[in-house]
Amino acid sequence: MNAINIHYCEIDNKIVISKSVIVKFIYMMTYICIYAINYKRINDFFNKKEETVEEDNDEEDKKDWDVWTKETRYLEKDVNKWYIILGSEVARYKGEWADGVANGKGIKEYLGSTGNSHSILECNFVDGSANGYGTQTYDITADHERFAPYYEGEFKNGKHHGNGTYYFGDGCYRKGNLVKGKFEGKGIYYNSYKKETWVGNYVDDVRDLDNGVWYDGEIKMEEGDDEDIYDFEGTGEQLRRLRANNLKNDGETQDEYERRIWNMAYKEDAEEEEREKLLSKAEGENAPVANFRDALKGLKQEWQAKWQRDQAVKGGI
Repeated sequence: MNAINIHYCEIDNKIVISKSVIVKFIYMMTYICIYAINYKRINDFFNKKEETVEEDNDEEDKKDWDVWTKETRYLEKDVNKWYIILGSEVARYKGEWADGVANGKGIKEYLGSTGNSHSILECNFVDGSANGYGTQTYDITADHERFAPYYEGEFKNGKHHGNGTYYFGDGCYRKGNLVKGKFEGKGIYYNSYKKETWVGNYVDDVRDLDNGVWYDGEIKMEEGDDEDIYDFEGTGEQLRRLRANNLKNDGETQDEYERRIWNMAYKEDAEEEEREKLLSKAEGENAPVANFRDALKGLKQEWQAKWQRDQAVKGGI
């Protein structure tokens, strides 16, 4: 056999590798090393290129911002660019412009400053202030809030003014008329936990407990609703009398106390209505005077018995 063509052979049961196999092995390992080095260089090159592209994108994002100043006020504005507005409150605006200020549809984000929390306002703007119908969304600030609180309704000169609704993050909401950011006059408050709606009057952004009542379920107050549901004129004296004769119990919340007082007022009204029906029936049937007097006497006895029971409950008898 030709020794040159033999890569390996056995001598005394031992495998002996020829020089040609060793040379080929060395060539192969060298090739692998060269490939690995070049692969690393190529990979580093493309990674660096991707980082450069990201940096370029960051530079482009920065170009979407600009600062509104008195010097640049009357320059043409891009409706798709945010403009930072510095002043008593820091904000940025994106939308339509006219005469160098926000005019038309736009979005204004209040970035938060002393006395003002972060919020995003979407509305129609007139001379830089929100006017008309819009929404203003605030940040979630409490653990019990399921969604971001927001106001939806009318604006005037940048304030909540007119008909509007403020939704708390827990599902409760207030709805009614607002004057310069405060609820004033007829309105409602929905308690999502108790599934009850308070209907009455607001005074300086606070519910007037002397002029309001709780209803079961959710009541939708829409424009053109029956005004009777908000008419509490004449009930103040009755409620004051009931509160004077029925004090708040220990451990009773204010809402529970008001509900109890109003239930008593409802009961009185129902009894008064029943008396009127009885009198009308007696008059309509031309009942004898004796029977009519007997009916009145019976009502009087019922009222005396009720009054004695109430006094016994209050006196702990």
